[in-house]
Amino acid sequence: MRSQLEPMVEIGQFINRHWQGIMNYIESLINNGILEGLNSIIQTIKRKARGFRNLNNFMTDIYLKCGKLEFDLPKAFI
Repeated sequence: MRSQLEPMVEIGQFINRHWQGIMNYIESLINNGILEGLNSIIQTIKRKARGFRNLNNFMTDIYLKCGKLEFDLPKAFI
C-alpha cells in the first residue's frame, strides 16, 4: 500500500477489498464452481424449453437433468 508504483497499490487495495473471501477459501477450500456449473445447466434447460406451462414442469426438468437420477427401468422381454 505504501509503494510508489501504482500497479502495486492497486493490487494491495484489491487484496484488502477481498481479504475475507480469500481467507474463507484458504480455510475451507470451497469455491462456487459447482454452483456456476449447475446454473449453466439450468439456463440451458430454460433456453431449450422456450417457456414452460407452469413452474412445476420447469422444476421437474431441472431435477431430471441436475439430479443425476438413476432409473431402474425394466428390461425388454426376450
